Order: sequence, then C-alpha cells, then structure tokens
Amino acid sequence: MSNDSIDVADGRGGISGDRTTRLAWTRTILSYIRTGFASFIFGIALIRLFAGKLTDYTGVFFLLVGALFVLGGLYLFIASR
Repeated sequence: MSNDSIDVADGRGGISGDRTTRLAWTRTILSYIRTGFASFIFGIALIRLFAGKLTDYTGVFFLLVGALFVLGGLYLFIASR
C-alpha cells in the first residue's frame, strides 16, 4: 500500500476517503451486474420450468430486465474508468 492511500489526518491510519468512495462505487456497479444475472437466470427458469402464456411473458420480462441491469452495470463500469 502506498503512502498516498493512508489517511493520517484521522489518526487511525485507515484508507482515504477517495479510495473508499471508489471501492463503494465499484461494489455498487458489481451489484447491478449480479442482480442482472440473477434476474436473467430467473427468467430462463420461469420459461423452462413452467408452461403457460403468463409465465412465458413473465420470464421474457425478467430476461429483458436482467439484460438491462447487466448492460447498465457494464456501462457504468466503463464510464467510471
């Protein structure tokens, strides 16, 4: 760890505020991507496991929502670099 990442002003020797904010933002972006994959897999499970028009439409809805979350998370990740 380099000296510029240590915040000596607080006397505790913790990680500086900028680095903490960046790590929190990265965690948030990864949670968007994780939620997208979970929604996508849930949509596939609905379509494959249950028969019926309503469950098919619901499954497709979850597929689309999952894809939007994944794409949105990837966009935020690339934009934050």
